[in-house]
Amino acid sequence: MLLCLVAVDPAAKKTERAAADLVEAEVWVKAHKAEIPLCVYNAIVLISMLRGELAKAHQRAANLLGLLRRELGITPKSERGKNSKKPSEPSQTKPDDPPKAKPTDDERLAALKVRRAKLLKEIRDYEDRLGKGRKGRHKPTASMAPTPGVADPPPEACKPVAEATPPKFAQSEGTLFAGNLAVQGEDVCPQRVNRVTEFENPRGLHSVSDARRRHEFGVTTKTFNLSVETVTDPRTGKSVTASTDHIGPPNSQSTWKGIANTVISVIGYAIPINRLAAMLKEANPYFTSGRLCAHLKVAADICASIYTCLGEQLADGDVLLGDDTQGRVLEVNRALKDGGELGSAPTGSLVAKIGATLGRVFDKKRGEGKKRQLNVSVVIGKSIADDPLSYIFFFRAHLGSLGDLLSKLLETRSPKKKTLTLVSDLATTNLLTATLYKTFRIIHAGCAAHARRPFWRHKDQDQKLCYWMLSAFLVLEQIEDRIDELGRTEERIKRYRHRYSRMVWAAIFKRCQSVMAGETIYSAYWDKASKLYKACGYIVKHYPTLTAYLDDPRLPTNNNLSERVLRWEKIMEDASKFRATEAGRLQVDILRTIVHTCSAAQVDLQAYLVFVFQNRIAVAADPTKFTPYAYALQSKARANLGVSEIV
Repeated sequence: MLLCLVAVDPAAKKTERAAADLVEAEVWVKAHKAEIPLCVYNAIVLISMLRGELAKAHQRAANLLGLLRRELGITPKSERGKNSKKPSEPSQTKPDDPPKAKPTDDERLAALKVRRAKLLKEIRDYEDRLGKGRKGRHKPTASMAPTPGVADPPPEACKPVAEATPPKFAQSEGTLFAGNLAVQGEDVCPQRVNRVTEFENPRGLHSVSDARRRHEFGVTTKTFNLSVETVTDPRTGKSVTASTDHIGPPNSQSTWKGIANTVISVIGYAIPINRLAAMLKEANPYFTSGRLCAHLKVAADICASIYTCLGEQLADGDVLLGDDTQGRVLEVNRALKDGGELGSAPTGSLVAKIGATLGRVFDKKRGEGKKRQLNVSVVIGKSIADDPLSYIFFFRAHLGSLGDLLSKLLETRSPKKKTLTLVSDLATTNLLTATLYKTFRIIHAGCAAHARRPFWRHKDQDQKLCYWMLSAFLVLEQIEDRIDELGRTEERIKRYRHRYSRMVWAAIFKRCQSVMAGETIYSAYWDKASKLYKACGYIVKHYPTLTAYLDDPRLPTNNNLSERVLRWEKIMEDASKFRATEAGRLQVDILRTIVHTCSAAQVDLQAYLVFVFQNRIAVAADPTKFTPYAYALQSKARANLGVSEIV
């Protein structure tokens, strides 16, 4: 009787108890198949199969919905939160199926070989498609067509933006790896047929050649055998030896170009020093890890004055972006172990000189002692308001936060520069000292990406609310993309942001207010301790700073630029795990600042470094003439005069 009730009662099937009874009935029917009528057995089996298929259909629909949302751009593919899981195929195993035996080693090996062959085939197919796709140009898409009902003024009628948003080079991952280590060469290698062995009569043959290409690459080392002349005057005893300063540093067997290539490899491409030494030692045993470290020290000592000069120029910027991330230095970790304190730097060292200017260990906000977390902070801005080539990327590792570094930098700010806009996340650690707020008019602009991310991380808890919010933030980015397509001018940016972006932000604000008020029309009820309630509260609380960019065409919508340049810190940390000493960490800060700033100025890093090394005495005397931006201006002037090199 119980079996019949479970089979025919549709209301009972909607409850969890009915589902459990059905599973129990399946097990009982299979165990007593011979004792029950065939019609009852068939009915239970059919209902069991139907239940399994419905569960599979529900899972497939959920996977399809997630895929559709990603393809439409509502949920980004690259931004995966801690709670997000990759959609998986519905399970093919029934509850009553016996557990499968574990595969043997031979079976696992065979499965891995099959999977490897499949992946290699997919890689080859992808590379073939990629090679074909590079030949053609991108055709204009429908999104580039003018928006109906929106009339744009002619380009000559628009006033250019005084300070454009960060250029596209900074948004790309590859272009920040500044520097080129490869030298192009080409050899002609004629391949001929051996006529004597291939033909009985080698005379009177007709020959045709076709052109083919083969490419290869490799890492090469070069040794210069110098013959240094010394001239002596026997009458006066004066001796003069030919200088090699233009080739390399004194008392060293390295060349300036070799030192520049070390900077490009270790700092630009985040290759660990030990790994680079292992790669070079077979070709030339001279390049040990110790000598490569010495290369970085020489480069950092020469560029230190340019580093401090860039910090002073950055302090006078009108708009600054910044962020920080945790770092790891073994010397600092050992000093702070078991409640210890970081001692003072050796007198006269580069660490002491930079620390006296930019700070080294900062106090906690509430005066509860010194900070103990080593952070790598980055500050981004322009030295010339209307020239994107003047961007400066300034890195600094210290026991402090972004607010501490900004406070030290702004101590040298000109009193005439009264207004400053800071773009960062809205953490309290990014606040400046009280004196600066009294001296200057500081405007904080928030990051829309920080407001969006909680809704992605917790989208599974309330899909209706989270996907609505994600769609709204997507519209905001599409508006910015539309401005990029049409060309950024001050008038166009203000018009699009005021007409469209402000309306979207108003809708986001109202939706967040409804969640905080406990309204369940558009979402589930969330208490004050929940993540989604706090995410909505963050937007409501910081709404003026999150929307500050709407009234200032110079500002970006988010702080992603700062976060992306800090990604190289994580790449280096994953590759080499740590820096050994505080001095080594400072060398990385100095050289990384040079690398990224050269990329912004669009100058060749190797040529710039060699130029600075060869003029190191003049650099120490007046570093303002040797910044990457100054070098870019000199290169441009030389190119206009038809001169290829800067001496």
